[in-house]
Amino acid sequence: MAVINVNYLEFSKLLGKRLSKEEIEEALMHIKCELSGFDGEYMSIEVKDFYRIDLLSLAGLVRELKGFFGIEVGIPNYKVEFSGREVIVDREVEKIRPFIACAIVEDIDMNEERLKDIIQMQDKISFSFGNRRKKIAIGTHNAELIDFPVYYKAVDPEEVSFVPLFEEREMSLREILEKTKTGKLYGNLLKGFSKYPVLMDKKGKVISFPPIINSNDIGRLTEETRNIFIDVTGSSLNDVIFVLNSIVTILADYGGKIKSLKIVYGDRDIITPDLRIISREFLISDIFKWIGISMDKDEIKDILGRKRINCKFNNDRIIVEYLNYRKDINTDQDVAEEIIVGYGINRLKLRYPSIYTKGSLTIRRKTINTLRKIMVSLGSIELYTTVLVNEDINKLFTEGEIIRIRNPASENYNSIRSSILSSVFQVMQGMGSIKLPAKLFEVGRVSYYEGGLKEDDRLLYLYLNSEVSFSDVLSVLERLFKEIKIDFDLKESNHKFLIEGRQADIYIGSNLIGWIGEINPEILEKLEIKYPVAGFEISVGELINKMKDDNRT
Repeated sequence: MAVINVNYLEFSKLLGKRLSKEEIEEALMHIKCELSGFDGEYMSIEVKDFYRIDLLSLAGLVRELKGFFGIEVGIPNYKVEFSGREVIVDREVEKIRPFIACAIVEDIDMNEERLKDIIQMQDKISFSFGNRRKKIAIGTHNAELIDFPVYYKAVDPEEVSFVPLFEEREMSLREILEKTKTGKLYGNLLKGFSKYPVLMDKKGKVISFPPIINSNDIGRLTEETRNIFIDVTGSSLNDVIFVLNSIVTILADYGGKIKSLKIVYGDRDIITPDLRIISREFLISDIFKWIGISMDKDEIKDILGRKRINCKFNNDRIIVEYLNYRKDINTDQDVAEEIIVGYGINRLKLRYPSIYTKGSLTIRRKTINTLRKIMVSLGSIELYTTVLVNEDINKLFTEGEIIRIRNPASENYNSIRSSILSSVFQVMQGMGSIKLPAKLFEVGRVSYYEGGLKEDDRLLYLYLNSEVSFSDVLSVLERLFKEIKIDFDLKESNHKFLIEGRQADIYIGSNLIGWIGEINPEILEKLEIKYPVAGFEISVGELINKMKDDNRT
């Protein structure tokens, strides 16, 4: 969650009314925000929705609150005119930072507080949604100092130099990475590339060195700046356009006029920003199922209008329409959430269960607790890692289809693990050195495809040392099965993440329940883990089935 600072007087001026602290607290709850501090001059506001990047600014907050107070309802209206200008993209940036979206916003009614807000908005979006500039980086520049067309190209880091923002002398791109604060902070994003991306104008002046820093000349905004050129670069075309859409609407709320540009790629041209209305259709019955309270259609229409969403009804369906500076409305649950938040969570009445049940531990929980106690008694340290993991790491340990997240909050958590190995190694990758020897285990949930989507609980055990062997982990496996009084067999296996000839599949009778072996050193090297690892992973669900067959649950 991101926290922004907002000037109270500027907030009141834009909103057109003064609110008390209590009124602000109440209003913010209806737009998924929270007042976390107020000293009479500045308000600290926590934005609780990752995808509502439009709320990471004073203007975006006011736009949403104008809906809540009924000052302006329904889809906001923005006019976009084509500027006739171009940004030409060099093919060489494809492998570095492939996508860019740009716009110009003219005649902005700028002042000190609005300038602070624009800079804050850039930083907050780049850090949160932009994943610390890896996914998205934003540049804002004085458009009056730029000669079009603009070129987005890859250059030799020693051959191009300029004065970076807040510096006093020219530096080469490599010097910027080595000697400036932002270069040291974000230089890792360009690690391994022989060329770096830059934005240059027609006369060869450097506008920006994305995702690192702007030019001190063109990229320094002041209270006198009226016309702003915005560039958004990143790894996804949809994301850079989405972010640009959000930024230009915010600048337009400061009185600016939005001008689009042609982005010239080698095989196609696009016009950005791309502001358009998105329409989605859902069953009314599905919406009511999630709402859980009785509402008539007029009340729903009024609530959504105050959430800056249009809606209409067609027999048994509801059609919602919204401007695409939002990307958080995809399912009937999302629409229901908008309605409930707009209605007011505090207005909902508590409902108690209609039946009485006595709680007790499930067979699954009893089994997991037993396994945990055994592993601790064997000298192992228990881990708790996330179910969501980076897709690239997940692929290293998944031999089937990867289950991806549609709208991940971060690229580090964009898929669901099919093996606990994925999440444990993701944690180990960021740990650096670790005290050896180490015995680690985790019991947790995994998901995978096998004739459909399935879930299971698994027990993972890992042994880390300067030297490890198959027999090291086999002795632990034997002790575990002796404790739970179940016999097992080993059969030859061929898993890509294990060393050939030093691995096996684990069976109970004819049922495959897991694997055991030494982790492939190529994977360890890729994850920058400098010590050998061996281990096993078994299905808790299969153990429970066996215990049920033996009437021991």
